[in-house]
Amino acid sequence: MTLALPNNSRSTDWHAGLPRSVRPYALAGFALMALSFGGFTYWGAMAPLASAVIAQGSFVATGSNKIVQHLEGGIIRELLVEEGMWVAEGQPLVRLDETVAQAHTRRLQVRMFRLEAILARLSAAAREEEEEYVTPASLVSHLDDPEIRAIDDGQREFFEGAREALSNRVGVLEENINALWYQHDGIEVQMESLERQRELIDADLAAQSALLERGIVTRSAVNAIERALMDVQGNAARLDADLRITTAQIERYEKEVIQARDDYRQAALNEMQTVEAEMEAVREELRASQDILGRTIITAPVSGVVVRMHYHTSGGVITSGTPILEILPGDVPLIIEAQIPRMQIDEVRVDQTASVRLSALNQRTTPLLEGVVTYVSADSLVDALPGRAPEEIYVARITVPPEQFARINDFNPTPGMPAEILIEAQERTFFEYLTKPIVDSMSRAFRER
Repeated sequence: MTLALPNNSRSTDWHAGLPRSVRPYALAGFALMALSFGGFTYWGAMAPLASAVIAQGSFVATGSNKIVQHLEGGIIRELLVEEGMWVAEGQPLVRLDETVAQAHTRRLQVRMFRLEAILARLSAAAREEEEEYVTPASLVSHLDDPEIRAIDDGQREFFEGAREALSNRVGVLEENINALWYQHDGIEVQMESLERQRELIDADLAAQSALLERGIVTRSAVNAIERALMDVQGNAARLDADLRITTAQIERYEKEVIQARDDYRQAALNEMQTVEAEMEAVREELRASQDILGRTIITAPVSGVVVRMHYHTSGGVITSGTPILEILPGDVPLIIEAQIPRMQIDEVRVDQTASVRLSALNQRTTPLLEGVVTYVSADSLVDALPGRAPEEIYVARITVPPEQFARINDFNPTPGMPAEILIEAQERTFFEYLTKPIVDSMSRAFRER
């Protein structure tokens, strides 16, 4: 039996028309690769890529916390607030023990009342007319205080005693003046009598002299009349001298009266100047003491939340000028304070645009907020947070407009809320990103030490 073999030539005819060369496909592949590489190279060399400085930050109040201090310090009598409490401006925060301040103020007030009473006494003494001591108006409302009453009574007695002493001295002088006036008047009467005697003797002498010329009387009789005339003239001269002496004594005593009154008034005026100067000094001390007493109640300088208290115990001693507590202002806008790495500070400037990602919120539903860099610290600071090695950083502050916060429903930022900051930096190409580390390394290489 004979087997028939298949016709192989017919079975291989199906690929006879297929192209035998792969060159076109290879050329197309190489062309595609060259085009892709060239396009990538052009994109990498020419297309700018946005860059950003990424920094961590948190919301803080503008101007930071308000630190409450006390100028003089003192002993805590009562703490009126706790951490976390909202306080209004002027609300009492801490009450200090006012015993010492009250005692000092009381001493100064009593001293001032005493000086005012002394001034009232001296004012009455300095007036020319007869005056009585009048209680100062400032003392009238305090006369129920035994100490103030004693001051007022003491000054009244002092005034009356000094006025009585002056009156007694003037009275003695006036009595002497009156006695001298009596003596003066007696001398004048005697002088008038002697004058009358002289007139009579003159007439008698003239008559006797005429008779002597006619020889009717003797010379001895005329001489006797002349001697009598000389006696009268001598007595008249003596009385005239006594009258002058008496008049001088009267004038001297009258001057002493005037001088006594003037000395009394002048002494009062001089003492008034001293008292007024002392009153001014005491007034300043009293004002300062009252300020200290008023500061025994420490009040809130601003409205806000008490965030940090340095004293927690009544009876504690506050040192002068040390922080007592801190208040986070509630009526100031919040800003974001970011920590910029020291090596990236050259890419951060004021007025740069910054994107804010709120780390505490859902990142899928929370949009990026747009803000502006408003402040960059002039020098680096040391960031020494617990659990981390100290690191030098720069501080930048970013302000976010209120309308940006409105993009998030029911959102109200609170101090301390974390945020991630993306600050737009200078654009660079892809190749610049790749070559910059190499260029920086080469710039430091091959240098002699």
